[in-house]
Amino acid sequence: MARSSFYYWRSDGCGPDRRQVADARLAARMGRAPQVRGTYGVPRVTAELREAGERVNRKRIAWLMRTAGLAGALAPQAPNDGPGRGDGPEPHRPRLHRA
Repeated sequence: MARSSFYYWRSDGCGPDRRQVADARLAARMGRAPQVRGTYGVPRVTAELREAGERVNRKRIAWLMRTAGLAGALAPQAPNDGPGRGDGPEPHRPRLHRA
């Protein structure tokens, strides 16, 4: 008998395994996380779960969020008009001498 067949038989082959149960539990906890700023990304969700006493990895949380269709929002940024077009100092321009 193949080793994999034995372990499949031993686990009964039906029902979720421990990792699937743990993933479902973590996904439920991610949905209940208090959203103070309105959006949560992977680092913040990971930190919240660790503060709550969970031993989780950032990559696992990222995978769970991807499979659940959750994504953090990017913070709005000021428009970039390019160099020398803002309130800053003038860009350096070399002086050219003609003979």
